[in-house]
Amino acid sequence: MTHYSQVEDQDLPTPLHLDAWVEWNERKFGLTAVPLTFGAGGKAASLRSLLYVNGQGRVAMPPLSPHLPLSFTTTPTSKVDRIYSQWVDLAGALAEQIASRGIAGRINLPPTFVDARPFQWAGLQAEWRYTFVADLGTDTAPDSAVRKRLRKAQSRGYTVEVGGDPGELHACLLETERRKGFAHRLTRRDLKLIGDAMGPSHYRVYLVRDASGTAVSAGARLLSEGGWGVDWLQGTSPDHLENGANQLIYQEVFRDLRAQGVRLFDLGGANIRAVARAKSSWGHPLVPYISLTAPSATKHLRQAMVGSLGPVLPALRRARAVTRRGA
Repeated sequence: MTHYSQVEDQDLPTPLHLDAWVEWNERKFGLTAVPLTFGAGGKAASLRSLLYVNGQGRVAMPPLSPHLPLSFTTTPTSKVDRIYSQWVDLAGALAEQIASRGIAGRINLPPTFVDARPFQWAGLQAEWRYTFVADLGTDTAPDSAVRKRLRKAQSRGYTVEVGGDPGELHACLLETERRKGFAHRLTRRDLKLIGDAMGPSHYRVYLVRDASGTAVSAGARLLSEGGWGVDWLQGTSPDHLENGANQLIYQEVFRDLRAQGVRLFDLGGANIRAVARAKSSWGHPLVPYISLTAPSATKHLRQAMVGSLGPVLPALRRARAVTRRGA
């Protein structure tokens, strides 16, 4: 789970629960969403989640989605033992649902949920991964390298704006794809559809132009007022990376999301060394999150063998002990 003092952060609204986001992922990636709620509701503890399943019925992460949405609400109590038992019971029910369906690849839980034991007890494998989370109600200072890049961008006439044409966003994403050798698997039409469906209160594009007015960096963020923001997409022309285009866009993202009432902003992972170094320079804390996979075939075989030998293991151990004494 989380540190219990942070349990209130587990019930913040997230854009990943919005119907428009869910329906777009279903259509785009051929998945089926399965909403799940555990608990009686009202003043009782409850756990609300949403699983995506593929054509084989296994739980899958939509590509480009940082984690599955999860919301945990306790009864009105400050007792740690009661919060703990509520989490274990409800997360255990969710874990059994996931384990019974199986996992395709891996699925991630949101940051602030750091008790993986109910999922391990259900037979799933859990490991730590990391992201940076900005508390937008708290002032932080970026390091000197960021400040230097920001001054450079401003001196060279770069400007940043909120909003932009899906074609300009797509062109900047392609620049990063070519430089890093991967594909977002998004078209201009995809970007227009998700932008139109979610609207500016939940989906915001940020764009940097050089002195000539050409779009050289652009990205899209998801957000919910009073809750979470998600660092979804970002692309920049390599010719403008050293001039501070990225730093300029992130400065505006933090400012604008704060103005929109976003409380926490997930910077979208810190598991690649170079990416983690760049994100750490903004001064926000590193936060763990749980990543789940299905048990390996070797582990399944070992468990099956132990299970089948269970009734005869005591006799085998006694026979082994006698043999050793005889030797």
